[in-house]
Amino acid sequence: MKKKHLLYVTILFFSYCSSPVKEEKSSIIGSWKLLEVKTPNQENSEKSSKSNKLILHMFPDSTYTELEGYKTRSGKWSSLKENHFKYGNTKLVIEKEDKVNNSLLVNIYNEKENLESKLKLVEAEKVLKDYKEDPFYPDNNKWRQKPSRKETNEEIRARLLNYMLHYAYVLKASIERNSEKVSFAHSTGIIKLYQVGIGILPKNKIKTPWINCFYDHDDAMKAFYLFKSYLDEDGVFKGTSTGDWVKDDFDILMTLHSKIKRKLKANSEKFTE
Repeated sequence: MKKKHLLYVTILFFSYCSSPVKEEKSSIIGSWKLLEVKTPNQENSEKSSKSNKLILHMFPDSTYTELEGYKTRSGKWSSLKENHFKYGNTKLVIEKEDKVNNSLLVNIYNEKENLESKLKLVEAEKVLKDYKEDPFYPDNNKWRQKPSRKETNEEIRARLLNYMLHYAYVLKASIERNSEKVSFAHSTGIIKLYQVGIGILPKNKIKTPWINCFYDHDDAMKAFYLFKSYLDEDGVFKGTSTGDWVKDDFDILMTLHSKIKRKLKANSEKFTE
């Protein structure tokens, strides 16, 4: 009897561990641009002082990314009760949902700053079929997390590979969403796109926010020269043209990403032999 009970507990434990992550179905899931809403006694009922500055990405696996310019904050969000949510230091309550205009009227309370405001959230982007390939899914933005110390060469390579994957997903997302333009406003770095190729920007064209993702300038330059070393002699990694430059550059960038990973794996196996 004791053995049967132990077997039951063991089966239950492994069933629990192997179960997939619960995915939420909620009106809060999506990518939202925040617009500040004024109180009725003010001259204008609405203004967009926060428009294009703050975007909130809420994913079905209860993860979120708050994007402000080039900075991100990410973690887990939770449902407190119907239409009541919490993420980071913020509590959010949905007061009204407008499905026609894809917008939400919400109350937001920041516990850290003891600040409450009423906001209108407008859908910024459509949810992707595979949300884990969203360029702003937390796992695709680890390269932005500034380290507290100088990194090893392996850590710098990992940061570079994560940045490349994020950049590739910006291209892929624009294809799925049928976007007229591909925006890298929140993702600029060292990659330069050609019609059928991937290159690298000159050092004097690299934006400071990308460099600041590394511990210091020297570590950023290590990543720069590492990326450059994997390009062809003319500084461009080329591929096949299909006539769709966005798809072509996505495929080429993913090929380059795989090439670097294979080389790193080969080098790792060589040193462990």
